Amino acid sequence: GGGGPPPGGGGRGAAPPPPAADIWHAHDLTGLPAALAARSKHGGRLIYDAHELYTEAGDTATRPRWAKRVLRRYEHRAIRSADAVIAVNGGLAAALHRIGVPRRLVVVHNAPSVRPTGRRIGGAGTMRAQSPLRAAAGVSEATPLVIYHGSFAAGRGIEVVVAALREPAMAVVHGVFLGEGAGGDALRIAAGDPALGGRVHVLPPVDPAVVTSWVAGADVGVMPIAPTTRNHRLSTPNKLFECLAAGVPVVASDFPGIRQIVDADPGAPLGVLVDPMDPPAVARAILSIIDLPESDRRALRDRCLRAARTRWNWETESAALLSLYADLAPTSAAVARSGSPAGTTVGEPVGVPASGAPVPQRVTFVLPSSGAYDSRTRRMALGLGARGHDVLVIARSQSGLPDREDLAPGVVLHRVDAGEAQSAAVAPASADRRGRLLREGMRMLRTAATARRQAAAARGVDRPAALYHAMGFLALPVAIDLARRARAPFLYDARDLYVGGNNIARLPAPLRSIFARRERTWAQRAAAVLTVNDSLAAELEQRLGVPRPTVVLNAQAAWVPNAPPPDHLRLALGLRAGTPLILYHGGFMRDRGLPELIAAIREPGLAAAHLALMGSGAMEPEIHRLATDPAVAGRVHVLPPVPPAALLEWVASADVGAMPNQPRTLNELLSTPNKLFECLAAGTPVVSSDFPERRRIILDDPEGPLGAVCDPTDPASIAGALRSILDLGPGARADLRARCRRAAAARYDWATQLEILVALYGRVTGRAW
Repeated sequence: GGGGPPPGGGGRGAAPPPPAADIWHAHDLTGLPAALAARSKHGGRLIYDAHELYTEAGDTATRPRWAKRVLRRYEHRAIRSADAVIAVNGGLAAALHRIGVPRRLVVVHNAPSVRPTGRRIGGAGTMRAQSPLRAAAGVSEATPLVIYHGSFAAGRGIEVVVAALREPAMAVVHGVFLGEGAGGDALRIAAGDPALGGRVHVLPPVDPAVVTSWVAGADVGVMPIAPTTRNHRLSTPNKLFECLAAGVPVVASDFPGIRQIVDADPGAPLGVLVDPMDPPAVARAILSIIDLPESDRRALRDRCLRAARTRWNWETESAALLSLYADLAPTSAAVARSGSPAGTTVGEPVGVPASGAPVPQRVTFVLPSSGAYDSRTRRMALGLGARGHDVLVIARSQSGLPDREDLAPGVVLHRVDAGEAQSAAVAPASADRRGRLLREGMRMLRTAATARRQAAAARGVDRPAALYHAMGFLALPVAIDLARRARAPFLYDARDLYVGGNNIARLPAPLRSIFARRERTWAQRAAAVLTVNDSLAAELEQRLGVPRPTVVLNAQAAWVPNAPPPDHLRLALGLRAGTPLILYHGGFMRDRGLPELIAAIREPGLAAAHLALMGSGAMEPEIHRLATDPAVAGRVHVLPPVPPAALLEWVASADVGAMPNQPRTLNELLSTPNKLFECLAAGTPVVSSDFPERRRIILDDPEGPLGAVCDPTDPASIAGALRSILDLGPGARADLRARCRRAAAARYDWATQLEILVALYGRVTGRAW
């Protein structure tokens, strides 16, 4: 907003006085006097939420120098006395830091919520079709339409938009101005100007809760804010994020903060940046979007919407605010967290709290695999890359895969030679205990030699990073070696109970104890430990003797399917549309319940259903043998894995996602696999083993069940759970699929988990990420 009245006496005349609070949140400099007085009287903590540079905004920017100096001194004292300062973008945060060096500085962008409220959330095309904008303006669906929405104030560029509409090439383009302000009279005069042929439409402002639905009716959102004040040059206006949330590409001023959002998106630009003082340039930018082929225009709208739903949204931004509240009022936050969705709590603070605006930093992930199908690592790496960090993933080379992949701007995956080291001696194939110990011991030595070889090769591609992130136990020796050389901290991402997992759990006790002691030693040297759910966090805390690990769920980024979504699985298998189809996707490993799942397909109630097993692993020969059994009559199909970027489209084409892990190890009992959250994000109901963490997610969702659970050791129980979903009517099945997608977006979204991760990084390094 504008400058408003000068601060002072803001709390005077307030009746009755406010109740005591843990935190007083002052919005802008005009809200500070009342908040300071309340803190002085009642105690608690104070947040100064700076929407702008107060002395450089609106009317305040034109005040006499002496008056601005008084205000700056007041702002300096306010920043220094506040317990924390919030800024709306990194540029403003840096400017505020120079004014007063706050105790803590947090960036919370003004992005709107993208969470559906009552209605089913749709794609960009659906939002456009449902928008009331064109009807209100009297404009047809085929008419090219640009929108300016917000304040009709000086310096916001409304006159530039009108001038751009006068350009000859813009003769068929209409402009809607949605809002109010001092420039409204000039806009209404333009609307009646015969030279513009009725192509300017002025509409009153609408409720903020519905503004994105109005904006969605336009082809382009225009915001040529003039560089008349420093505040304008630092701005990232609300309307920018509202356009993205509406799936509308933008034409905006080429300012640093706006550029970081529009041009730095990992997919591709979300619009066009221009000189806001040049109407012909604004016109050309608008036409460069409107004149795109229909398929390209649709792709651009989808890209804007995807950027909003995966990054620029209130669900993401509020995580930093909630984390700040939790740090300032830990007792109240602990009570609030007790009823919060899983994965929103973090472990004990490590190091010093991060302060200041996020700045680009380097992080190295280490993988003990090729990384081709490691969804968790890719989500983390791409999320950090989108925030401007320099991300390196070091994985192991594999035949058929490139040594280097550029995953996104600033995100590189290097595969290095870690070929299995062969022992000169071969252990005898003895069945006795001594022979088994010798055999397994030699395998352990080969595993250690492989890690050493990966570490040596990794030194050649690494660059000193601020933080090293070991993805699993076997990545630890490599990450420790690189971190030591860079004199940097490392994290241990314990994605499971390594000693309680498949192969290690079956080793003789003396060998298991070697792994257990080594893991405990390395974990205690780590700056922090993180894991994938609360049950694993509790178990690891006891086993490793470390503070409670931070939980970062294997949640999925918000996903918008094509309309209609492709039926990948049935097309690949040559099945008719509507054929009941069950999907297992992931590793073909022991204890994943694949033989039991295939046996369930033999049950009479599933005679018409087909089962697709999509993945690879040690059990693949046995899976192929079971799939050819005449008893399943060609209804079991084995498919290779698909890349993570395409996975959800394949998962979405199944009727049910199955995951009947066997309860033979504690690791399986406590697991919440990637595939669970992938199914929910794709809108595919799940049938899972009746394990505690999974039961809570699948059956205890506040909106209703997201699938069914079963006894995974009993094929009849698995079949019954599958039938409970396959036998639903079309309406009930559609409701269930929609409920899965809503749960993924509202409670198990990756944007929230990424904020938990970067908060942990900040505490470890002492710098904001």
